[in-house]
Amino acid sequence: MARLGLVIDLFGSYLALSTVGIAIATACSEERFSWAAVARRIATFPPFLAIVLALATNHLERPDWIGALLDALEATLTPLALAAVGFALRLDRFAGRVGQLGASLVFRLGVAPLALLMGFAALGWRDDPVARIAVLEMARPPMLGASLIATNHDLEPDLVALLIGLGIPLSLLTAPLWWALSGRV
Repeated sequence: MARLGLVIDLFGSYLALSTVGIAIATACSEERFSWAAVARRIATFPPFLAIVLALATNHLERPDWIGALLDALEATLTPLALAAVGFALRLDRFAGRVGQLGASLVFRLGVAPLALLMGFAALGWRDDPVARIAVLEMARPPMLGASLIATNHDLEPDLVALLIGLGIPLSLLTAPLWWALSGRV
């Protein structure tokens, strides 16, 4: 199931984020829409470049040292990302954002997974591994990659930091519940 989750995450989340997400953020942050600006941002977005490079070189044999290097880098990713979130999280910025924050987290951690779960249940996809992984993906906290894009486009950076900073620990409570529910529907 881990490989299936990786494929869904890579193509379902990061590819969409690297293209459509950047286009929307660029359109929202600039005074006038420019296809050239959107294309430039997409073409220079590191996760998009990583996806393209991985797809282009997937068939090539890699030396063992490259795998060891990537494993070492992977081990630092989560602690660095969480440290960055911690540094950006300013609890004094709650004022005036409680409604937006609550609505966003209720939708992301509750309504969206419930809607997907109900859709799969209506289709009769009980215990289907793709459906269960999709529900778990939907129950995850707001994406760090999306927060970077929003922050880089100056789209409510304080709200974004609060969403990530609170969404991650809350999802540790809600995601296991959605996983358990997805096996019972």
